[in-house]
Amino acid sequence: MDSAKVYSTPNLSNSQIEKELEKEKKVILSKSLRWFILLILCLLHSFLGVSGGVFSSGVTIIKKELNLTDNQFGSFGSINGIGSIIGSFLFTLLNNKISRKYYFLFAMSLNTCMNLCFFFSNKYLILCMARFLSGIGCVVGYCYFPIWVDQFGMQKWKTVMFTLVNLSGNLGMLWGYLINLIIGSDKWKLGLLTEICSIMTLVFILLLLPDKYFNKEMYFVPLKEGETRENSIFSPFLIENSKKNEENKNENNNSNHNFYNSVLCNPSFLLISFFKSTVAFVAIAQFFWFTDFAQSSLLVSEPKYIFLAYSASLVFSGMGGVALGGIICTFVGGYNGKYALTTMIISQFLACVFAFLCTKMTTLFYFALFDAIFNVLNSIGSLIGGGYVLTTVPKDMTGTANGTFMFLLNVLGFMPAPMVYAAVKSYFGNSKMAMTLLMYYNFLGLFALVIVGLIKKNKKNENENEGTLLSDLNENEN
Repeated sequence: MDSAKVYSTPNLSNSQIEKELEKEKKVILSKSLRWFILLILCLLHSFLGVSGGVFSSGVTIIKKELNLTDNQFGSFGSINGIGSIIGSFLFTLLNNKISRKYYFLFAMSLNTCMNLCFFFSNKYLILCMARFLSGIGCVVGYCYFPIWVDQFGMQKWKTVMFTLVNLSGNLGMLWGYLINLIIGSDKWKLGLLTEICSIMTLVFILLLLPDKYFNKEMYFVPLKEGETRENSIFSPFLIENSKKNEENKNENNNSNHNFYNSVLCNPSFLLISFFKSTVAFVAIAQFFWFTDFAQSSLLVSEPKYIFLAYSASLVFSGMGGVALGGIICTFVGGYNGKYALTTMIISQFLACVFAFLCTKMTTLFYFALFDAIFNVLNSIGSLIGGGYVLTTVPKDMTGTANGTFMFLLNVLGFMPAPMVYAAVKSYFGNSKMAMTLLMYYNFLGLFALVIVGLIKKNKKNENENEGTLLSDLNENEN
């Protein structure tokens, strides 16, 4: 199909729109093509993390080569997070207003190009600006990956697709660490070059694909009678179909389906976002400072032992947790299943138990063992939470809500983690106390999930009471 199909039925309801959209999607995107695009997106997701692995594994050499203190090195991670905050805000602002394909590919290119600055300058301020702009590019990808799966993924394979996207995110850090191990940490810039070349190659492949494979609205935009479709990348994405839809749109602006009430004042959405941010905070701080902790507190200097512990406790455990979480998620009926929230609470409780045990370990082997179990359990809850958070808002708000979710994830998780860890380490004078407080922070995520559970239970009781009341009223009328 070369051109987009345009519907102009004046009384097309939103449910009919979704049905027609699904039919159109099957025509335009075959299963094999969807899997191919998903593969490219997963590879992009993984390569975005290579620089993180490079910085983490080469922390000692990079600090020495660039003449950085702990706080300055930690700021590299935090400034990247600030850029991600701005990026998530821009994604929310521009969502449905500009072609996601070009916006997405531009952001990926920006991220990789900023890594080139490390080849041409050692000045701290310039490198901070590069990390800031790189963060803007990264977060657009993180925002878009789940949205693409939600819009184009086959219904019965969506949980698997979400799992693959989450799994791919952990691979990048491992690859960055592995590259430094093979070529030597003193050649850490070659790791950044690997990320640059890989991402730009994938960007070129995606650039060759039609826009309609990335924007479902590009090939399904119901228009009013007599209207014509604009072909620029600033096409009218939002559905503007009939007077009825316009009235519904105006009503929605004054109902619980608007952004303020459905997202910003939605306690379940905010608490699940906070839970995910605690998981992100702990994970990013560990990813960024694991090598330093192993060298200074556990007194391990052999790179290969640190790499094995890093791989087991952070990368493979995270991937295993995501894979296991995907299986469990499918078993409980998907991330919007009846027992999804209960599963998250149980996994997070067990994660907190092992977080406490980690703080008592004094050798690399036992710390890595308990930390691996901790990260498996954390990843299970995080995977389900990533999909569950979208079920707490109306369907027409998922794009905007996901951008807001990424904004909160960056403000509370990714952005402050590296710098806060560095500040705590500098304050107490050792990494042990910093790692201990980091692990205890995980308990706040459990507390947030319990509150969500209580809110859900309260709503269920209210609905049952309303149902009973209506039933009694009907009986009295009869």
